[in-house]
Amino acid sequence: MNRKYLPKLATKNGAPALCLLLAVLSSWACVSSQHTQNEDERARFEHMQSKARKELMASAPTTPTTRAEALVLLERMGFQIATKRVLMQDAPLIQVDDTPTSLSAFRGKVILLHLWATWCTNCRGELPSMDRFYRQGMTDDIALVPVGIVNPPRETKRSIRNYVASKGYAFPPYVDVTGDVSSFYNPGAVPVTYIIDPSGEILALARGTFEWNAPAFIQALQALVNKN
Repeated sequence: MNRKYLPKLATKNGAPALCLLLAVLSSWACVSSQHTQNEDERARFEHMQSKARKELMASAPTTPTTRAEALVLLERMGFQIATKRVLMQDAPLIQVDDTPTSLSAFRGKVILLHLWATWCTNCRGELPSMDRFYRQGMTDDIALVPVGIVNPPRETKRSIRNYVASKGYAFPPYVDVTGDVSSFYNPGAVPVTYIIDPSGEILALARGTFEWNAPAFIQALQALVNKN
């Protein structure tokens, strides 16, 4: 806006022009803080969503015995159920000790592909629950594959390894060094968890956090393992 025009506008139109000018300036001032407000609102929404999901998972009375029942229960928990058949895309992974592997190495099991990052507050808050699940709820028919999204310099293989080690977590962390996992599964935001059946079909995904060690979640996984 032309500075020379502002006094003329105020003189010609009087108080209304001044009010208009103040409103414009106020809107400009709000722009700089809008992003922060949006982030705060998003964090509050995710917290409420996560709390509601945990309550559902802890209280769900249904004990599924078939795949169809398991998917219904997962949907009640807040998972998005796949509406068409999509097979997982293989991708190279490495463990933080540089041992190479790939997503297809876990085929034949129910795969829990979890994408996360150390800089993500919600991710860090969810890891203790996931670690308890790994220690107590895992079976030989389930593969937990937590993949750290590398994005140097913000996130590196070292930062992932050091964080997991500092917390004493038992689960094996993997790293998406090529970017193939984040490219195909495109989480948009982390954390996100995919449930993949033993044949490699993507069944469901959860955006945000949930209670990994909830009995309802473990029962749903066991029903998927049973392949009924």
